[in-house]
Amino acid sequence: DALETADAYPKYNDYEGSGVDWLSDIPSRWTVAKLKYCIESLVSGATPKSTEDEYWASDEEEGVPWVAVGDMSETSSVDDTEKRVTKEGIDEADLETLPKGTLLYSIYASLGEVAVLGIPATTNQAILGITPDGDLISRDFLYYWLRHMRRHVEVLSSSNTQDNLSAGRVRNMPVYLPEVQEQRTIAKFLDRETDLIS
Repeated sequence: DALETADAYPKYNDYEGSGVDWLSDIPSRWTVAKLKYCIESLVSGATPKSTEDEYWASDEEEGVPWVAVGDMSETSSVDDTEKRVTKEGIDEADLETLPKGTLLYSIYASLGEVAVLGIPATTNQAILGITPDGDLISRDFLYYWLRHMRRHVEVLSSSNTQDNLSAGRVRNMPVYLPEVQEQRTIAKFLDRETDLIS
C-alpha cells in the first residue's frame, strides 16, 4: 500500500482562534480542555538519598528502574535506565512504580521532553508520569500534543536559575481535542511521518 500523505486526509472546513496568544487557530469542531480533566493520574517522582548505598541497586538484575531526564533524551521509548532503586529506596522516597505505557514528561532542565515508558519504572522529581483517560484522549495523541507544546512551554514555566514547570501548571495546560477516533488517526499518521524522517 502506498503511504498516505497529509494530502490524503480531508481538510477542515472551519477554523477558529484558540484563545491562547501563543497557539494558532484550531479546527472549530475540536474542543478545548485543561489536561487535568483528560487524565486518570499525574505522578511526581523523587530521588532517594544518593549517599545511602542500600537505596540503590548495585546489580543490573536487581531493583526497579529509576528514570532520570538523561534516560529519556533522544528516545521516544524508555526501555532501560542508568540507575535502579531498591525496595528500601522506594520506601524512603515514597516512590510509585509506574506501569509500562505511562507517558513521561520532564518539568525541569530539559523542559517538555516526552517519552513512553517501555518498562515498569520509577522516576526522579524532574519527571511526571501521566496516564490519560482513554475515553477522552488517546495516549499517542497526547504524546504528540505534548511534543508540539514543547516549543511553547517556556511561556508556562517559572524561571529562577533554570526553567521549570510545576505539576499544577502541567495539569492546567490546554489540550485541544478532536473525537478520540480522529485522535488515533492523527497519531498513526504522525507515527508514519516520524518513521520516514528517522
